[in-house]
Amino acid sequence: QQLVPRARGRQIPRRVGPPRAVLGLVAAAAWLAGCKTDRLRPGPPSLTIELPPGATVFSPDTLGLVVRAHDDNGLDSVTVTILGRTEEVLDAFNNVDALGAFLWPIPDGLTPGELVEITGYAKDLVGDRTTVTASVTVIARPAARRGASVDPLPGPE
Repeated sequence: QQLVPRARGRQIPRRVGPPRAVLGLVAAAAWLAGCKTDRLRPGPPSLTIELPPGATVFSPDTLGLVVRAHDDNGLDSVTVTILGRTEEVLDAFNNVDALGAFLWPIPDGLTPGELVEITGYAKDLVGDRTTVTASVTVIARPAARRGASVDPLPGPE
């Protein structure tokens, strides 16, 4: 029993029992149930950079790549940096998914065997960020065979 003060100084005995115990059990069950539900959890966006098969490129050439981003909170921006040049490649516009295919110029003068690093950045609407990197290898163009002649294409006469 617990004594509860009364206005005139006299204490009235009151029993503490099942109502508080039941309330405690209900609160514990609600807390446990909250841990088992599939609800959106805050976290950084997912980001992938897909490269052509073999992940190689000539110099000069054009590199084709696909960028995919996803975030349950909504995407703010997706940018890519290649050879020191950064561009916003996807206008996410608060969408949860963004996808884009791009052609990126590879300049002349890169050496065969050199790696060209590609860095992707994604930011969501709550400020979480993700960075991913990929790379392609510069390869030499096949040399023309000696003694091979090239016939001109037929044209209008």
